Amino acid sequence: MAGRAAVMVTAWALSRAVVVVVATSSLGRGTLFNDPNLLWAWATGSAFGDDSAPELAEYPGLARLLALSARLAASPEAFGWGWIAAMLVVDLLVLLVLWRARPAAGWFWVVAGAALGPVMWLRYDLLVALLALVAVWQRERRGGWAGVALGLAVLLKLWPLVLVPALLLRGDWRRWLVAASATVGVGLAAEALLRGPASVLTPVSWQRDRGVQIESLWATSTLVARRGDDPSTVWEFAYRAFQLQGSGSAALTVVALLVMSVAGVAVLLATSRVDDARLVEVRATGAALLTVLVVATNTVFSPQYLIWVLPLVGLVLAHARQGLLALAATSVVVAGLTQVIWPWGYQALLAFDTGMLAALTVRNLLMLVLAGLLAWRLGRLWAPTTQSRQPDMNDMRT
Repeated sequence: MAGRAAVMVTAWALSRAVVVVVATSSLGRGTLFNDPNLLWAWATGSAFGDDSAPELAEYPGLARLLALSARLAASPEAFGWGWIAAMLVVDLLVLLVLWRARPAAGWFWVVAGAALGPVMWLRYDLLVALLALVAVWQRERRGGWAGVALGLAVLLKLWPLVLVPALLLRGDWRRWLVAASATVGVGLAAEALLRGPASVLTPVSWQRDRGVQIESLWATSTLVARRGDDPSTVWEFAYRAFQLQGSGSAALTVVALLVMSVAGVAVLLATSRVDDARLVEVRATGAALLTVLVVATNTVFSPQYLIWVLPLVGLVLAHARQGLLALAATSVVVAGLTQVIWPWGYQALLAFDTGMLAALTVRNLLMLVLAGLLAWRLGRLWAPTTQSRQPDMNDMRT
């Protein structure tokens, strides 16, 4: 077993080395340091590109503490390499968790991570994904620690809240709920005391005010329909992203909330009714489904959002008994197309290049396929809880 693990870690190291070399080469145009440079500029009050020192309004308080680590570095280059090194450690921890769950899941992460490319390490989303993965993986064994992991993930990023329906019921749910609630409560109280109560809602306001990002599923039909128009009349740059001009997201957000609500209720019912032998698989499947849906229905689809999805898909693969190939292959293709779109083909996408529009359309359609595969799996696992049979007096033997 140790020899197999060493082979897998070696394959992981080689795949990540290739990604780093390509991303830092002239081909990659320094892609690896885009976001670390943004964090450096904020933490040190420096200019970022043509702008003055940026504000990280979308970052919750705990995430800002991570960004403040830039002040410990002597230069933006030193911070960039230090950040990438730290994220590589997190990347390795994800691998080890999935390998512990099942070696095949570890191999999935080796391939899927390489397919996604350098975006894995640019921001702190990989750390959030690791915490979310641990929260689902350890829910049955260590409910309290699973609750703490989920609470920390929520304090870093809002999306892990969607995992609650998959984790709430059954098992030692009281300890889990107390641990998760206490962690979030203490973190929010600390931020309110240090930065003021309004700061707690700043990330929510940032996301609410954003338009429809051009990579989102909602924007795909518009881009295809207007591919012959001047691109500058279709998109605009705002909120550090390219979005459809004049696009409002209020109505689409309502639709997304309805979809997530229906899916959340379905996952709750599934976890409440399934037999104990399949509960762990149902939790993992429900968590992965809800995460895919929150990405697919979001009006913003940044490339790093795939980091939220892939580790949880790996956990599903660790517990699934059949249908593994379709789920794994779809996930890897989605990750690979995401890397093709960003960073390598993004300028072509902004110019409405036919090939990039096709890649974006296929990637977004495959996100729906991925959601469908997970929903189908959840439906097959849905079954009433098996009641333990009471002993029959006729079965007694003297």
